[in-house]
Amino acid sequence: MLLRPAAPADAETVAAIEFAVAHHAYAELDPRRVAVLEIDDLVGEWRARLDPVDGAAADGPAVVAELGGRVVGAAAWRTGHPSAGTAALTHLLVHPAAQNSGVGSALLAAAEDALRAAGPGPDATTTAWATVHPEAWWATGFLERRAWTAEDAQEGAIVDGAPHPTWTKAL
Repeated sequence: MLLRPAAPADAETVAAIEFAVAHHAYAELDPRRVAVLEIDDLVGEWRARLDPVDGAAADGPAVVAELGGRVVGAAAWRTGHPSAGTAALTHLLVHPAAQNSGVGSALLAAAEDALRAAGPGPDATTTAWATVHPEAWWATGFLERRAWTAEDAQEGAIVDGAPHPTWTKAL
């Protein structure tokens, strides 16, 4: 497996992976949200994220995983969260055909390492956080096995009007 920084040319592939994951994993949990997903919108969002703006990614860095020369997953995060020392894991995507092959673990470790590497100082990231659909037992189990801790859903993020637990990990 090869992990590398995501490039603007990866936008369409990563969007297709996000689309596949949504339909595979969330169609029953959140059918209205999945039904309105448009691949062109996702491509636009990933292009905006991955196109350099003044030498930096528009919405935070991302890394992709390749197996056999094909991109099969991506992780993205955003630093500069209003709470000092925290950063958000915004995406952890693994194509359904590549799940359970270590791709998700490698992507999560790469994101955590990148956040840790921000270095010491007043803007250093000391805690990562992510929100997860409350019924996505596979995602919560995945994070739990990697030393992430669930916070009370009442204090988590509100996504489409429903509370989603926030998961955190000290870096």
